[in-house]
Amino acid sequence: MTRSTGRGYGRKGIPRAPSLVGARYGRLVVTGRDCTPGEAPNVFWACLCDCGASTVARADRLRSGKTRACARGCRA
Repeated sequence: MTRSTGRGYGRKGIPRAPSLVGARYGRLVVTGRDCTPGEAPNVFWACLCDCGASTVARADRLRSGKTRACARGCRA
């Protein structure tokens, strides 16, 4: 039995990831969800660093503080 696709649930009853757009994590600001297929079940977000570089980060690493800047030599 699967859950209905009502509010808060996507296809097949899988809970939708909360939006992080506009949130700041260290030097990164989340600009949108990255739709490139990646490692399931991880959710990836497109981010903009204070140095101007764009990067993609996993949601769990943003929330835990493990990803705080782009990988181009920036220091958080």
